[in-house]
Parts: sequence; C-alpha cells; structure tokens
Amino acid sequence: MRKQIYLAVTERLKTLRGEDGEPVVKHMDLWNEQRVLSPTDDAALLPAVLVEFMPIEWKTVGGGAQWGNVQFRLHVVTKTHEGAGQDETLQLFDLLDSIHNTLNGLRGERFRQLVRTSSITDHKHDELVESIEAFQISVDDVSGRTDA
Repeated sequence: MRKQIYLAVTERLKTLRGEDGEPVVKHMDLWNEQRVLSPTDDAALLPAVLVEFMPIEWKTVGGGAQWGNVQFRLHVVTKTHEGAGQDETLQLFDLLDSIHNTLNGLRGERFRQLVRTSSITDHKHDELVESIEAFQISVDDVSGRTDA
C-alpha cells in the first residue's frame, strides 16, 4: 500500500510546473532520517521532496483485508535565500501551498481523501531549509486476502 501511495504522490508532484514550464520539484525520494542533500550537492536537485511514512496501525476487517489511516510527511528541502529580498524568501511558502493544493483530496483505487494535518517551518537552518508537511490518507489493504 505504501508503494501505491508513494507513486501517486510523486506522480502528482511531477505535474507541478514553474512559469518556465519546467518541473518545480527536482528530486523525490524516501526520507532516511538525515539530510540526503548537503549544501555542496548539485543545486539542480533542489527543491527536493523526501517522503517519510509514519507507523501505521491497521484494523482487520475480515478475510485478510485491513483498513488504516496512513500518515506520512513530506520533507521539502530548498536552498536558503539569505540576503535575498522578501519576494524570493516568500517563494518557499508559495511552493508549500502549491504542494498542498496539488495533493489535496488525492484518491486512488484503494486509498481516498488525502488531507494535510500539520506544517512545520524550519527556524534553524543554514544553507538548506527543510519544511515538513504532514498528510493523512485512508486506505484499504487487500494484499493479505486469501480469496483474491
């Protein structure tokens, strides 16, 4: 189920385009509890969105099928605009709003009603800013069904 959600989220984020028609998000991957990108990495990889799945509590509904609310976080990594004007600085919030707008209500064959649950703004950054957008989606997992 996580695979389907990851693919749906990343495919949807690929549709985000800048004014130049180029993809807004340059790199997507799974989060691995560390900053995957360092300030010395290629700036072409920014902004990056890294997906972190939270623990899932499943409810068995019978016949091997389960239901759960899957929570995940998007770690949105961008370059700091230190010394830039307010317009450049505020582009981060525009990006976060665009991500939310693009993902809001996402549905799939076995998942429905993606909603944003929290936002965390990075207040302690150096060259990179890491903003965290948390989401929740309800899923039906039939991978354990024996009658399928």
